[in-house]
Amino acid sequence: GGGFGPSPDFLPFFSRRLGLAEDAEVPIHVGEKLTGKMGRFDLGLMDIQTGPADVVDIDTGDPRRVPSMNLAVGRVKANFLSQSYIGALFTKGDPSGDASNHLAGVDLSLSTANFLNRGKNLSFSLFGSKTHTSGVEGRDSAYGGEIAYPNDFLAASYRWTTLGANY
Repeated sequence: GGGFGPSPDFLPFFSRRLGLAEDAEVPIHVGEKLTGKMGRFDLGLMDIQTGPADVVDIDTGDPRRVPSMNLAVGRVKANFLSQSYIGALFTKGDPSGDASNHLAGVDLSLSTANFLNRGKNLSFSLFGSKTHTSGVEGRDSAYGGEIAYPNDFLAASYRWTTLGANY
């Protein structure tokens, strides 16, 4: 898959929140997105600079000022064998403007479409990531994995994910 980690429910980065704070628009002054392949590597980089904005806090209803900030994400995947990869993800910035935030993570996917030389699919995935948010200490990691045997006669999978309370 093109995401990070085994679960479609796990999104350490969600680009549709860029330019929003408290569900209000924040101006984006400049931004770039680069994606591509270099040999066996898939690469992606996004970097934007937002301007300040006056928003209303969803929880309290109080007005507040979101500062201008730089938000960035980088992703690299090294593909190997015919269907496997190891990857890394890095993010910087908190679109809400509440804190300083960074994330680093790695993921691995081992897959085959010819399990036991019988043309059967089998995949095994692992991921782990850790955040650092100013003012928050501990319980800031997430990790998990999945083993899947998605075939016609028998399809089975097992997925596990652990999210720290401050992740």
